Order: sequence, then structure tokens, then C-alpha cells
Amino acid sequence: MFGKQKRFQEVSCESCAWGTLRVLVDTETGVQYLCGCSAGEGPSAITPLLDEKGHVMIDRE
Repeated sequence: MFGKQKRFQEVSCESCAWGTLRVLVDTETGVQYLCGCSAGEGPSAITPLLDEKGHVMIDRE
């Protein structure tokens, strides 16, 4: 368990009126997720990010 990379990596974080929006990447699949976090309450919603054609966005790096 020690030395193992975390499965989810935060790649972006922006403040908004009600809390923060974070973009997370699943390091095993490359799927990108948008996570909404209410101020002081932690994560409240998570959904995969979609491209302009409605396909799940994959981080190829």
C-alpha cells in the first residue's frame, strides 16, 4: 500500500459562489470527473466530463 500512487488526481480547482469545482482524473482509466464541493461540507456531486459529442473525456497523459 505504501508508495502506491493515488487513484484520483486533482488537475484543476476553481472557486465559485457556493464552494469549489474540481476536475479529477482516474489514474487507472484516464476518465475525467467534475466534482462539486459545497463550502465546508465536502464533495456533494461528481459526474464524468463529456466532450462536445457527448463522449466521456479521457486524459491520455
